[in-house]
Amino acid sequence: MIWLSKPHGFYQWYSKAGPSRDVLALVDPDFVFLRPLTAKLDTAAAPPDWAGPVPTRVQKGFVVGQRYENLRPQLDSTLYHFNFEGHNMSEDEFLSWVCSGDKDGETGCRGLTLYEFGTFHGSGVPYIAHRDDWDWLAPDWNSINARLHKYAPKGYYIDMWSWSLVTAHRGRRQFIQENLMLSSAVASFEDWQAVEALRVDACYTDVEEILSFLIPGRSPQQAPPGHQAPNFLHYCLPIYVPYPSFKDQDGGRLWSKYWFDWGVERGRPHALERCNDTANAPMVGPYPALKWFKTSPPRRAQPNQSMPITELRNRFLGCVAKGIFRKAVQALCPGQPMAGDVMESTDPLDE
Repeated sequence: MIWLSKPHGFYQWYSKAGPSRDVLALVDPDFVFLRPLTAKLDTAAAPPDWAGPVPTRVQKGFVVGQRYENLRPQLDSTLYHFNFEGHNMSEDEFLSWVCSGDKDGETGCRGLTLYEFGTFHGSGVPYIAHRDDWDWLAPDWNSINARLHKYAPKGYYIDMWSWSLVTAHRGRRQFIQENLMLSSAVASFEDWQAVEALRVDACYTDVEEILSFLIPGRSPQQAPPGHQAPNFLHYCLPIYVPYPSFKDQDGGRLWSKYWFDWGVERGRPHALERCNDTANAPMVGPYPALKWFKTSPPRRAQPNQSMPITELRNRFLGCVAKGIFRKAVQALCPGQPMAGDVMESTDPLDE
């Protein structure tokens, strides 16, 4: 059911209430802002093989998304198929049925190559579009996702694939960007230049100071000319660091969103709602979440020069996520035990 909730829930909201503005962006709950999101597009580089005008802002006719590693372009002219089991249709018929609701229905999904799918349609959140485009995106996404869900294997990111098929079905290309979010230290389609230009240790600098470096005009230590940080940090993945001090912490993780409510009984408060707890409180599900929340990796004087790029990026992802959550704890539990305990600074750890 988790793959049905976003498209179906969004469609219910859109059809019953809908947006009050012309441009609407859809993000995931594990997104936090690094800088404001507007309808203006940072188009220093157009998507691969883009034909036609390059928009400077989101407008009718341009559906915008972020490129993800699992939906990457492939130089492959093989026809795109799912190869799911149990539907008793040919692959072409199944794809037509998923997209149109009829195995013989007209659809732009039929005849789509792997290259075309990945290059022009394969995207993930944030999804940004004009309201006139959401009028067809919302119902089509909901319908395609529901049909795909009937036969997709467990763990398949159905909501992402169904979103990508919506524009394919309509014969519309997405304007897929690579500078809307950061999520993985090893991703090929994320713009890390502003982060790599930082001259501070993200694990020992206040998060508000770090963010000021990433927004042009806020600090002299800002992004290189022509570049700025992506709009969002997407803390979807566990962050590993190669320090012995972390080897017993959830397999070496600096950060994981699952620490806060994984395994907690339905209806019980997750870690950030337990304002009377401290770092020494009982486990949150299977994790000592608040204890791990306070840990920091070894201090680095010049992080952009003294460590591998992957390590620098992971420190940024993990420590900025922790810093933002500390601010959230302070706001949610002012003056209560958890806010005081979690907000305490930690001493540098030895390597």
